Amino acid sequence: EKAFSYYNSLKSFKLEHKTRRAGRSTITVPAHLKTEEEIRNWKKQQRMIKNRESACLSRRRKKEYLSTIETKLSMASQHGVMLTNENARLRKETESLESENRVLRQALAKLNCLAGSLEQASPRTHKSIQTEKRKKYRLRLCVDTTA
Repeated sequence: EKAFSYYNSLKSFKLEHKTRRAGRSTITVPAHLKTEEEIRNWKKQQRMIKNRESACLSRRRKKEYLSTIETKLSMASQHGVMLTNENARLRKETESLESENRVLRQALAKLNCLAGSLEQASPRTHKSIQTEKRKKYRLRLCVDTTA
């Protein structure tokens, strides 16, 4: 027997039938279409209508997609600006803390030096030396921090 094909089925199709296979789906052909040419033209018109609808839907989906992407881009840009500002703030804070740390380390070094000299002093004169050195140290510390 002959292999079944869409073309052969169209040729042998009788006009009194109401449905025909059009592409992937079966559609009802209007009864007023009598000739194969009228049916082809009608199918072409239906296909064009479907293509227009599909193109419209595709454009709508593309607009929605672009809108979503633009929103995400805007949010990411705002987040980037926020992170840049926070980074600058943290750098300034770090610089300030490092400066404070240097000052405190210098003061600690002076205190350690003073404590070392006090340990070498005799126990009898310890209180008088301690008081005198505290006064000198406070005076030096005040002068050093203002400079």
